[in-house]
Amino acid sequence: MTDISTYHRKTEKQFLFNVQSNWVANNNTGTFYSNDVKAILKVGLNNKFGGTTKEWTPEHIFLSAIGSSFMTTFMLVCEESKCHINYFECNIIGQVKFIDDACQFTQVDVFAKIEIEDEELKHIINETLEKTKKHCLVAHSVKSRIIYHPEVIVTTSTKNVRITIIRFAIIAVRKLNLKNTCNDKVLN
Repeated sequence: MTDISTYHRKTEKQFLFNVQSNWVANNNTGTFYSNDVKAILKVGLNNKFGGTTKEWTPEHIFLSAIGSSFMTTFMLVCEESKCHINYFECNIIGQVKFIDDACQFTQVDVFAKIEIEDEELKHIINETLEKTKKHCLVAHSVKSRIIYHPEVIVTTSTKNVRITIIRFAIIAVRKLNLKNTCNDKVLN
């Protein structure tokens, strides 16, 4: 693997990332790895282009790069904003077309689903989503049109449900006690 720490084009204002790929001819797959990452990623030719593998394909990795960059950027912006979310999910769909006799991703749709507990956080989450779009490294590095479809859902946590149940129980007990007190006074 090339040692990027001594790469002559590196400057103080840039970051370099290095990935090594190797093709394994006997099973029509390849591997990707980096010295910075523990796992080795297997990759193969997509069945839409004549492949037969069930491994990750370059197309899946491309979409994963966009989705994971969006997710990690969003989480970082949330952390900086001290904004807590309960759940994050992201589905990415990429559209490939033939343009000038070459395949390319022409559009990528990012469907993010974010769950929060407090309705008042919704505007902060929307601001966070805008900052995420603005600062998402991978999204800014591709020429495909990227369309975001965020969905922010306000949910009631189990903690809030328990508190509500306890409040109703207290009210019921008070009413029952009040009723019993009134019955005792009537009987006496």
